[in-house]
Amino acid sequence: MSEKRIRLSPMRRYIGKSLQHSVVTYPQASGFFQADTTKLLALKKRWKAEGKNVSFTAFVTKAVAIALRDHPELNARVDGDAVILYDEINPGIAIADDKGLYVIVLRGAVRKGPLEISRELLEMTQKVREGRVLPEDMSGGTVTISSAGTGRTEIFTSIVSNDEALILGVGRTKKQAVVMEDGSIEARSMTWFATNMNHLLVDGRSVSR
Repeated sequence: MSEKRIRLSPMRRYIGKSLQHSVVTYPQASGFFQADTTKLLALKKRWKAEGKNVSFTAFVTKAVAIALRDHPELNARVDGDAVILYDEINPGIAIADDKGLYVIVLRGAVRKGPLEISRELLEMTQKVREGRVLPEDMSGGTVTISSAGTGRTEIFTSIVSNDEALILGVGRTKKQAVVMEDGSIEARSMTWFATNMNHLLVDGRSVSR
């Protein structure tokens, strides 16, 4: 058996040290739930037919922004022995390339619609692919969203980053047989979500709402 030794890139070392700091410093807990996204995907399809191409992540980002507006204790981070509560909701969207993982910040998400958010996400992704990401593109985030994309992973856990209150993992969407309120059974599009929370800031009750 042969082996090849490759030095870790500066980015991989930075990612590792940052996440290790989070794991060692903060008690973290995970929660998992499924959401029926059938109507959302139908809306996405209808908008696309009208020439408005909106990504699934854009809809999720808007929903997260509204949730944090209604539950401001989740839009926070730890700073030493203090808690910083933000008056702006700036989701950081995890975007991966061959070099590593970038968390690009979308500012003022609660004031933007899904179409505007989707356009900004597309621009962010293009900047990552072209290596044009600047430090200011990754600063000022207040919550993080990570997606499994179109892969086969149904659900996954993430590590809270940037001393924030939580990170949301968006898993796979697939058709499932669901028992409706009237007792009928329908094939519905169900999406897995995972929340990993910083127990120093919030408890499960806040996240589950």
